[in-house]
Amino acid sequence: MSPRRIGRGRTQKGRSPQRGRSDSQKISAERGVFAVRRQLSPSSHSLFEGFAEKLEPELMNVGRLIRVSQLSLTVVGYNRFSKDHRMYGVPTSGVKELVPSSKRPVEATLGRLGIFGAGRKHKLSFNLIAPELEEEVLAFEDAFDNVGFPLNKDPNNDSDRPTMHLSVAFVFEDHVGHLQDPRITKKLTHLCLDVLPSRPEICFDPVKDDPVNVT
Repeated sequence: MSPRRIGRGRTQKGRSPQRGRSDSQKISAERGVFAVRRQLSPSSHSLFEGFAEKLEPELMNVGRLIRVSQLSLTVVGYNRFSKDHRMYGVPTSGVKELVPSSKRPVEATLGRLGIFGAGRKHKLSFNLIAPELEEEVLAFEDAFDNVGFPLNKDPNNDSDRPTMHLSVAFVFEDHVGHLQDPRITKKLTHLCLDVLPSRPEICFDPVKDDPVNVT
């Protein structure tokens, strides 16, 4: 995903410089070993366009909004692949053949908006009520295990069940505390209530394997 810059083109304090790909990522891309992602279906774009317009001023100098056309979620992250998997694993496209749901759109319901992430990577995201997607994650775990490359535990999830999020903005690390302030959280919650319908249903489409999705 290519996020849209918020602010007036100034360099944001606390923003980490972009790093190039590691050797293992380059080898993964050559072998077709990619993260498994889904993109927000165009049929759901209109739901977020008004919300993004209202959210943008609230993120001035504290984060970067993600373009509606580039909203997506991660089903199986690259960080769940072992070193052997990254260097010698089977192409992800082959594993997708073992998970029938990965070929069709799936629906989810938007939950609460909050800050999600760990370390120096935080995003403003909606949690998703998405039983089908949770089952898809479990199916991929079985599929990768069956081809001899079991997945590592998701480092961003302490639960025994998969948890799904739709990120709408990247948060500059120096401003994570600002967006976690109860007053700001309440303001953003009211913004959601004003712009989005109650418990909106959204749809996610499959994403074809692409080197841009390696991480």
